[in-house]
Amino acid sequence: MGKLDTGISERFQLSANNKKEIDSQFTYTDLFAGVGGFAAALNALGGRHVLSAEIDVEAARTYLANFNTEPLGDVRELASESGVKKVSTDVVAAGFPCQPFSKSGAQKGTLDKVRGTLFENIIHFVSKNKPTVIILENVRNLIGPKHFSDYQEIIAQLRGLGYKVSDYPSVISPHLISREFGGRPQSRPRVYITATYNPSANNLNSWERPEPPVSPAGLAKLFESVSWNVGADLPLDKKNKKANTLISPEEIAWIEVWQSFVERNLKFNDGFKLPGFPLWSDVWFNRNSAEFSGDLPDWKAEIIRKNKDFYAKNRKWINQWVKENSSFANFPSSRRKLEWQAGSSSSIWENAIQLRPSGIRVKKLNYLPALVAMNQSSIIGPLKRRVTVRESARLQGFPDGYVLTEVSDKAGYKQMGNAIHVGSAYFILREHVKRDREILKNTTAGQRILSSVSLAPNNPDEVFKTWGNKVIPSE
Repeated sequence: MGKLDTGISERFQLSANNKKEIDSQFTYTDLFAGVGGFAAALNALGGRHVLSAEIDVEAARTYLANFNTEPLGDVRELASESGVKKVSTDVVAAGFPCQPFSKSGAQKGTLDKVRGTLFENIIHFVSKNKPTVIILENVRNLIGPKHFSDYQEIIAQLRGLGYKVSDYPSVISPHLISREFGGRPQSRPRVYITATYNPSANNLNSWERPEPPVSPAGLAKLFESVSWNVGADLPLDKKNKKANTLISPEEIAWIEVWQSFVERNLKFNDGFKLPGFPLWSDVWFNRNSAEFSGDLPDWKAEIIRKNKDFYAKNRKWINQWVKENSSFANFPSSRRKLEWQAGSSSSIWENAIQLRPSGIRVKKLNYLPALVAMNQSSIIGPLKRRVTVRESARLQGFPDGYVLTEVSDKAGYKQMGNAIHVGSAYFILREHVKRDREILKNTTAGQRILSSVSLAPNNPDEVFKTWGNKVIPSE
């Protein structure tokens, strides 16, 4: 994966009304548009928006505030069996919801198998409009054991329409991409399915099973020395004291009790770090709990066994610790569990903290866990507060000129948790275009895509700078 020209194209300095510029830009449609992660990436690559659709009213409001385009609309009305909106679009992007697919029908790739899902609407739209390139994003679990047949059906549907697409997708996380290519300190592995239409191919079997544009080995080779520091690389707002980010006295109490546990462990185990498996205190003190009995999966039985061994070796000081912290017995069940991923650190407060349903997770502040739509944002230990909405936007690759004031903080956290990561989308589309350049150069639409992407810099942040920290230039 070689580097492309890092210079900024003069195209970004031209007036939006310049016909030559408009004719040279590829066009794109943004389905399930969210707050514009794909739009930001595609604009930075030189694309020109023609259509978007987002059913969530508050997300659509944020999109409108940043892109001067009203995206509010239902994809099911835009494209269905009863009709499809016809547009001229070179690229279709969609961060579509993952739904269980119907297994009716026997023929590979028949529409029956996706009927009733939102992917069916994408297929209707693509079938009618035949975009040159498709880019889809979904959660990592789409290619897990439970949903892999659904993934295979997606591939079959795309191939049935004449698209070149890999047997396996590209799986990308922002923290595995360097900052110079749009990466961010967030672990957020996502599946990207990219496909190219080749109208001149007579035999699909000759090109329908290429390697994915980005492989784990290729990613590791290009970014072999990626390292992060959340405080400096995000960056964190050191002076932020917004009330909605501060942690409660109850949360502080939970963490402080576990902090005393960390200190006891270091003292009585001669500085030895905590184990990497989850510590479940109820295994030590409440062994008759239904959670730890019956027919258990192997992974859970193994954690229980390790907890019993840990307690047996440390029984004396653990019992004393519990005696001195009588409130611990009344903690919620999930707060009586500790997941230690901070190595030899001596303090919880030096690290990132997540209060999860599975327990209190502590990890180094090199990169943060994935943002989620619900309120489980990470606590920045040294600052004793949660990540702000603005910091969440930075984690997703949006510039600081991105408008967040149109909705509440609660909605902002949800929107950022659901957003497409800008740098990841930018990176994968560039790599896809490089892979399929021989097909793209044979059509006018393909040439537009190839020209724009080839002129784009490695890093979308460079484009945002030329736009004065605006996601999209004002007309």
